[in-house]
Amino acid sequence: MGAPRVNFDSGFRKSFRIWRVSVLLRPRSLARLPSLPPRTLVECMTVQPPGESIDSILAQLRAEEPLEPGSAQRALLRHEIARLEAGRGNQDVAFREWLAAVDTDASFAEPLEALIREARSRQDDGTVPKLLETLVANADDGQALSRALWELASFQQAVQNDRHAARATLERAVEANPADATAWLELETLSVQSGDLPLRNRAVEARSRICGDADHQGVLLIELARIRAARGEISQ
Repeated sequence: MGAPRVNFDSGFRKSFRIWRVSVLLRPRSLARLPSLPPRTLVECMTVQPPGESIDSILAQLRAEEPLEPGSAQRALLRHEIARLEAGRGNQDVAFREWLAAVDTDASFAEPLEALIREARSRQDDGTVPKLLETLVANADDGQALSRALWELASFQQAVQNDRHAARATLERAVEANPADATAWLELETLSVQSGDLPLRNRAVEARSRICGDADHQGVLLIELARIRAARGEISQ
């Protein structure tokens, strides 16, 4: 017997589209998607519509996008169109579609992150910081804000060679999420480069508090004692 044929009607297309997009999204974004019946989900995962080309699927998605009533669903469609275009090498088209997705729903982080990756690959150093600042502005919780600020600080240090700006950005990151070990580690690295013992003391102390591994915590506490001795704070 041959492979089962599926009528690629509008209902199947919508379910297929939602499943493909939902695999890529975070829980925050998934909460905005309609639920799929288990049978439909399995069919979407295992059956390819016969005779459908990428051009045809893109045409269907583009036709459906203006008909969607909500900005979140329209942004999802533009993001999926961009992924398909990028997958077949049309990076300029994908870039425009990701921009459209961000313009449609500024709270949707995935297309913005895709734009940042694309701008970095093009070495577009003028666009990347603007996109990173938008990512910071759109962060909806402390963890997302801290991660976005860490990305911005990394760019400020590695590309713009601005340690002062990077430190200020990392300070904002640990304020937003005091348990962000990565941001504290970057602050410690900056403190070593600049010879700033008070900053290094604070960074290592914070890392020792949030460290979940007893052996690593012991190493950090020994390092902290050495820093304090160098600062003349042996009694502490």
